Amino acid sequence: MVDKEDLLKQAEDIHSGLKRLSLKNRKVVMPHHKEFELIEELEELSIDLIEKLKK
Repeated sequence: MVDKEDLLKQAEDIHSGLKRLSLKNRKVVMPHHKEFELIEELEELSIDLIEKLKK
């Protein structure tokens, strides 16, 4: 059984990353390579979260 706190932490990490990419919350311009790295990180987190929820 997957720990609820672990799932919540992953969901919060995804939310935090999306806020950093959001135009309305961004205070500085992020270099493109950093945006791509963040998108890949969020993609990995979401895939892991989906797999855990399927169990």
